[in-house]
Amino acid sequence: MRDIVVIGAGGHAAVVADAIRCGRDTVVAFADADPAKIGWSLQGASIVDEARIGASFDRDTYLLANGIGGVRDTTLRRRVQEQLEHDGWRFATIRHPAAIVSDHATIVDGAQVLAGCIVQAGAHIGRGAIVNTGAIVEHDCTIGEWTHLAPAATVCGDVTIGAGSIVGARAVVIQGIRIGAETLIGAGAVVVRNFEGGGTLYGVPARPIRTKA
Repeated sequence: MRDIVVIGAGGHAAVVADAIRCGRDTVVAFADADPAKIGWSLQGASIVDEARIGASFDRDTYLLANGIGGVRDTTLRRRVQEQLEHDGWRFATIRHPAAIVSDHATIVDGAQVLAGCIVQAGAHIGRGAIVNTGAIVEHDCTIGEWTHLAPAATVCGDVTIGAGSIVGARAVVIQGIRIGAETLIGAGAVVVRNFEGGGTLYGVPARPIRTKA
């Protein structure tokens, strides 16, 4: 059994906490940077000041879990975790017992695989990535670090998605596609062509609507 402090105290943090408890681990507290939340509680656990967790919890005894989500951008999630890791904290890998994960898939430390999702043989889920509720990652896919697959997203076989990307709810990436880093794929989009990254894809079939300068 692991004792875990969840970073963040919003919706994704609550989902992560449920996954932790379903796995028979313990959520000892939430930690948030918002002064309006500090001192309150969530799901029966106290919300403490993120900047002062070292004063309350021992780095060698407690793990952290990243409860910061991200619908359009994963930058905050990444920045907060990397700073805490620099300070000596370790982040737990979260795997909901209702997720189906092949014994031949790789889930890198700090990734999150949530309820009802499927991760097939040969798939690689990168550091800090989220495979959210009901998402499907088919065989031999590579999901880059900090990437977020939103609920019910489907990534077909042999797809590569670059770091820091977001695949929206019920979006589909067909087999063999390569998606570059920091790509936002809108909800319900169907991606049928490779994309270099750094922009936004929407529609059926998905087309770029904005790219970085």
